[in-house]
Amino acid sequence: MEMCQGPEHLAQLLSEVEGRGGEGLMLRKPGSAYERKRSKTLLKVKTFHDEEAIVVGHEGGEGRLTGMCGALVCETPDKRRFKVGTGMNDDQRRQPPPIKTVITYRYQEQGWAKRSLKQWLLVIFLNTTIV
Repeated sequence: MEMCQGPEHLAQLLSEVEGRGGEGLMLRKPGSAYERKRSKTLLKVKTFHDEEAIVVGHEGGEGRLTGMCGALVCETPDKRRFKVGTGMNDDQRRQPPPIKTVITYRYQEQGWAKRSLKQWLLVIFLNTTIV
């Protein structure tokens, strides 16, 4: 383990870890003990990238989301299609963005390269642009 010396040092360490194929870093509050659960003394640090896609459809929700939008079906400019639901609140699910709305989605470069697009979409931001 190594003590982080500040933002520049953190960026350097993160770059090194990602360069070796790692996903990110876990920062622990100095002096804190390990906990076998979610902890307020740990901070996960990862690099994310944003891109835009166009909504081309809606997929119905299941379970608690029955009757609402479970996922947006989207298409990238190079015609890759994927579904994303993470990041929408219930109001957005009740009235999802119309077809042809541009959304911004966030992903990790690591996951994008090694796994399917669908598995690594983390959160979306709805824009008001309609094409």
